Amino acid sequence: MNKFEIIRKILENAQNIKFYKDLYQNKGVQIENIRSIEDFKTIPFVSKESVMGEMLHVEDEETTFTRATSGTSGRMSIFHRSKKDREIHLDNFRTSANGYFTKDNRVMIIFPPDLSFIFSGYFSAVGCEVCFGDVYDLNYSANLINETKVDTLRTTPMIALKIGKILKRKNYKCEIINIILSGSMLSLLTRGALNDYYPEAKIIQNYGLAETGLIGWQCPEIHGTNSYHIFEDTYLYEIIDSETKKGSNSGELVISNLWVGSSSTLIRYKTGDHIEKSNKNCKRTKHGSIITFRGRYRFDVLKLKGLTLYKDLFEKALLTVTDYITDTYQLHLYEEEKNDKILPQLILKVIPKEGTDKKIGRAIVERRIMSSFMITPKYTFKDGVDKGLFLPIKVEFVDNLKTGRVKTQDIIDHRG
Repeated sequence: MNKFEIIRKILENAQNIKFYKDLYQNKGVQIENIRSIEDFKTIPFVSKESVMGEMLHVEDEETTFTRATSGTSGRMSIFHRSKKDREIHLDNFRTSANGYFTKDNRVMIIFPPDLSFIFSGYFSAVGCEVCFGDVYDLNYSANLINETKVDTLRTTPMIALKIGKILKRKNYKCEIINIILSGSMLSLLTRGALNDYYPEAKIIQNYGLAETGLIGWQCPEIHGTNSYHIFEDTYLYEIIDSETKKGSNSGELVISNLWVGSSSTLIRYKTGDHIEKSNKNCKRTKHGSIITFRGRYRFDVLKLKGLTLYKDLFEKALLTVTDYITDTYQLHLYEEEKNDKILPQLILKVIPKEGTDKKIGRAIVERRIMSSFMITPKYTFKDGVDKGLFLPIKVEFVDNLKTGRVKTQDIIDHRG
């Protein structure tokens, strides 16, 4: 079947799923009138909020296990996996693994139990030796790395950093050659710190969601970035402009399954992720299109006075002050009234490096960040301050910051 024939089959099956049947009836969608992929792109979007508590599968007996989202949207969503889902996900994993690891690699997985179970099946299928770290006891995990001579880590950026610090503190001589990451965006600061802790390691990002499984992967040409090849045979990827709600080169990723027999059928599902079509060229052209992950709406992308602020560009500015600060920070966004105007106020809370003079260091960090934080290719945050659009960035040096156990939230919007 070609791509559209698969879509038609999925839409026909969706008529047996109460959630989609009710949605399409309420929106006046008539499946028989969907005669092309362009017609398909007129079907209503589905959001994470709308599917919470909904059952998106047809037959309970087809479900082999269940997954939940992390709850960053405010509440968990439950998604099921059929045997067919697992086959598709395993095939995609094999594609992503090619060129990185083989049956000779020893892999440690450091995730909560549900994810560790999923990932262990994938690594075992390609012949790797697998062991489990303890996400709740990273000292134990570091000791296990040292004892078992693990050479590959599968975890999140935050956990990889914490493990690296422990390994360095204990003076363990480990030979980590692959670090496969997911769970959050790989920041420039984190990438630099990981390179310091694991100088021989290839840093590989996988892009996936609890709802979808793996949807983006990195070949050796683009590893260590926030760009990914996509699985065009198993998912339909759309990038939707947030204002026009039409296809664009930059906007929210909307994704649909391209296989029949899923226990969690996703049809035009809004991921909440900001994606751009990449102009990167990969020498391995058979790997297909590339997208660049710019962050999660609400967490990595901010809208201020009609301008879009990206976390990755802010972190480029932080690279100008690494003599004064560590790689642990939080950026808080408030609003304050000044001269009868409501203006955005950014407050950077960051752990300073040992020996930093707090008064002098804080002034230098504030000045450099505002001058190097690019809002557009020719417009800095300081330009916005000078034009009265923003209040100056304030820096607060702190002794510690509260972070999650697996993920961390670096940008926190307090505007309500």
